[in-house]
Amino acid sequence: MLHAAVSATRMAMTITDPNKPDNPIVLVNDAFLTMTGYPADEVIGRNCRFLQGPDTDPEAVEAIREALRNCREIHLELINYRRDGSMFLNQLMIRPIFDDHGHIVHHFASQVDVSAIRQGEALTRATEERLRLVADELSHRVKNTLSTVQAIVRQTLRTAPSLAQAGDTIGARLVALGQAHEALTQHNWEHSELGAVIRGAIQPHSDVQGRFQIEGPEVYLEARSSLAVAMAIHELCTNAIKYGALSVAAGTVIVTWTIEERDGCRHLVLEWREQDGPPVSPPSHKGFGSILIKEALASDLGGNVDVIYELAGLVCRIETTLSRDAAKT
Repeated sequence: MLHAAVSATRMAMTITDPNKPDNPIVLVNDAFLTMTGYPADEVIGRNCRFLQGPDTDPEAVEAIREALRNCREIHLELINYRRDGSMFLNQLMIRPIFDDHGHIVHHFASQVDVSAIRQGEALTRATEERLRLVADELSHRVKNTLSTVQAIVRQTLRTAPSLAQAGDTIGARLVALGQAHEALTQHNWEHSELGAVIRGAIQPHSDVQGRFQIEGPEVYLEARSSLAVAMAIHELCTNAIKYGALSVAAGTVIVTWTIEERDGCRHLVLEWREQDGPPVSPPSHKGFGSILIKEALASDLGGNVDVIYELAGLVCRIETTLSRDAAKT
């Protein structure tokens, strides 16, 4: 009856005889042979340890031995190996079988390959963790964006001569912020390419785009630095259109950047240089644009920003230290 029951089930099963030396397998069903890839003549008469291998947990093996010594039922999972050497995660249950006098006569064991199930569970956990991290990151970005927008609106209203002009300025600055976000989105908000950031910042000023000369190697900036550079370039462009080189027909702007090796570090040197425009002089007071260029940019980049009012035109020189993987050559 036991033989018929074991043979008929679709679950992998074995019967061992603890009263024989080394507790050999005395009965095995087709499901076990299919799962392990062994023929019956390579299984019968052997101890089940032949399924163990390099990655089988020794503690699990010891737990099985102790359960067998104490005639106790045990449930656990451990790595076993098929005949072809491939591994699988075996959900094992071993139960002692006693005769009418309470003497142990056999050990019954069932095995289930749960490799795919556990891999699916691990993938699900990884996906859930990824979704949690994405949600946290999205929340962080939204808060940062709202803070930036709030600062733009507050400071612009504080310095604008009229509500109408404030509305135009706020709109232009938010467009620049949106262009910077677009560049970051293309790289999963991890970084953006400096040239793309600069071109995106001047894109709203389509009537003067042809008067820029933009040149430099491929460099990637972190998200915060990218946003800071985009907003600063926008302000420089706006000032140039109102008061600087782009306020006259012959004026042009040269934007260049280089990477310099100094003291074992890579330094980004970015220069905005206006030429062929009207003479410029320092403003009588600092507006939000000036603060954003000189102070906020330096803070966000962790570098230095120098604004020089040369007779030939305004020059803004920005320098910051790059991470080792920022420059792509």
